[in-house]
Amino acid sequence: MVSHTHQPPVVETPNRIDPLDEFATGWLSFLTKGTLGYAGNQKRRLILTNVLISMTAALMMIYAAIYAFIGGADLSLPILVNLTAAFLLVLTPVLHPIHPMLGALYNLAIWLSFGFFTSFSFGSGSGLHFFFLSGVASAILIMGVRQNLISMVNIFVQVGFFMYFDKFRPEPAAYIAISEAQVGILYYLSVPLAVGFIFCMVLYAFLQAHRAELMLQEEYEFSENLLARMLPQPVASELKQSPGKTIATYHEDATILFADLVGFSPRAETQSAEDLVTFLNAIFTRFDLLAERHGVEKIKTIGDAFMVAGGMPQKQPDHAERIAQLALEMMAEAKRFASEIGEDFDLRIGVATGGAVAGVIGTHKPFYDVWGTTVNLAARLETTAQPGTILISAATNADLGDAFETAPRGALELKGVGVTPVFELRG
Repeated sequence: MVSHTHQPPVVETPNRIDPLDEFATGWLSFLTKGTLGYAGNQKRRLILTNVLISMTAALMMIYAAIYAFIGGADLSLPILVNLTAAFLLVLTPVLHPIHPMLGALYNLAIWLSFGFFTSFSFGSGSGLHFFFLSGVASAILIMGVRQNLISMVNIFVQVGFFMYFDKFRPEPAAYIAISEAQVGILYYLSVPLAVGFIFCMVLYAFLQAHRAELMLQEEYEFSENLLARMLPQPVASELKQSPGKTIATYHEDATILFADLVGFSPRAETQSAEDLVTFLNAIFTRFDLLAERHGVEKIKTIGDAFMVAGGMPQKQPDHAERIAQLALEMMAEAKRFASEIGEDFDLRIGVATGGAVAGVIGTHKPFYDVWGTTVNLAARLETTAQPGTILISAATNADLGDAFETAPRGALELKGVGVTPVFELRG
């Protein structure tokens, strides 16, 4: 039994304008009647129900006009039944707010009663029983795929009606005064209309399936793009092929870069949250583009710190040169950005070359990270560097050779690392 106290789930936010509501204005507002409070597939199904009852009611009135034209007063009973059924059908949206399936069941009951009377009255020679096949297609759509039992019963009943009238009721009923020629007119009208109705339903189903495929493809591409931005492409591919697998690789030769915005803490205390995030997003987006241009892997941002790795996850013989060139361009970009916004701020960078371990951490929000003494050394060099300077390790300096201008800074005591020879990258 349908409960008359059921309330539709209200899921739309009060200030949000549904595109369907915005579209359905004027006389088209009937299409959204009774759908307030519903959303998504449920709302689309109810709107489809309203579309179908509009089409069916219009078809009934057209047939009432045809009966009046070919039979006049002799067909007054079918005319009255058609007009009454059309009126009852357009009341369907009133039932939507009570229960999302009540209108569909009401519509189905009217359709079956009307179809039985019409087919019985005019016989299968009129072709009117073909509309039962149209009813099968449309009822499945307005019932929804989850109402399997109701849909199966509907298919069984309507196909049964069609077969019964096609086999056993070829002639019109005795109370219908209609000639063979008039029956023929109905037949040549009804069969194309019924087949056309079926075609429209099948076309709609295919269009919905195509739309769903496009949405799935868009979701897939979005997910792939998001995963590619979160993880290096080879790592993402391996993770997709082996979900849950521990991904960890030791890279014997890699170069790590840490960059830090000097004077960020005072800025964070004085700027609004929105301005602060806008500032960081603007400068780090520029750094992202530079890292992508040089083919190195951005690892992460930590507050105002920016971390990049060269030579991983895929080997790069020139990883030190790539990172050195990136560091110089980041310095230039930071100065350019400071000039554009009319502010003074500096960047300091630390670069180290050596072995490092890289892998994916976490399953809920996985991220690619790098560990090891080389990472610690690059981080210490960055914190030791003066504003506007780039400090590099001895190993990085050796890898660069004469291709870059460097200067020794002596052996410095670095916390957690010890006394280490340090060089400054100048150009």
